[in-house]
Amino acid sequence: DCLLSNWETKHQKSLEQLEQFITKKLDNYTGNRNTLNSFKSNKRYFNTKNGDLILGDTIAKLNRPIQEATKILGVPESWFSYSYFSRVIVTYYERNKANILNEIDNLNEVLLKNNSSITSKRLVSKMIIQVNQPAFATLQDRIKKIAFNQIGDPNNISNWTAFANATEIEKAELIQGRNILNEWITRQFINVFFNVCINDNRRKHFWLKYVSNITSFKVYGPSFTKSILKRDERIAEYIDARFETVYSNKDASAFILYIGDYTIIEFSNDGYACCAYKINSSKRPALN
Repeated sequence: DCLLSNWETKHQKSLEQLEQFITKKLDNYTGNRNTLNSFKSNKRYFNTKNGDLILGDTIAKLNRPIQEATKILGVPESWFSYSYFSRVIVTYYERNKANILNEIDNLNEVLLKNNSSITSKRLVSKMIIQVNQPAFATLQDRIKKIAFNQIGDPNNISNWTAFANATEIEKAELIQGRNILNEWITRQFINVFFNVCINDNRRKHFWLKYVSNITSFKVYGPSFTKSILKRDERIAEYIDARFETVYSNKDASAFILYIGDYTIIEFSNDGYACCAYKINSSKRPALN
């Protein structure tokens, strides 16, 4: 229990001493208790260097559900939330990712059962990167919902900060996953905004060309425009965080885009100029 629940502790030497103690006890055990004999035959999975990776790989090769990991080890099912199982789950995904279309619902259940923000950040960022191609377009909405539920809105950087002891690869994947997710949301929002609020294909196609350069966006407009946008289920759950209600007699909405060092303000109605300001410019309007 102590070994598996502290598997990713920063006190690595203490963990290794605990592993050596357990291994020695198991090697010397000659009794007939089923649990201890199960631990003895599975001791390769308790190796602090790569035991969790071996277990994830083995489960995938045996074509068994990842939920059976605790059963294979002979530990209580409630331990599935322990930090030991984080990389077991990620390794299982890596071996089965070619079958992600059929695995996605199962992986979502596993994340809920593991209930760890670290596992969610590791796994969801990998899935986002994998499906960021036309062949997986149908999966993107599904993974987007999982990302929102398990990690949070990518517009809030604090939701997507790296966890303690994250490797450089994990940090890079987390940043890449957040950026891709932001791009998916921005693309959908542009499509809906310019269809519903403006009905201007010319401007829509113009901004879609630059969607990968847009780091974030926000809309300022009247409450009825917000209500219209919330009717579209593709973007409904992102509206509250990205729409600021303005109390005005005008029905115009301002679409604020952040690209590089610039704040760009595009408007829903004809007759308004699209404006660009340096983010640190004294002439940039106070958006509050």
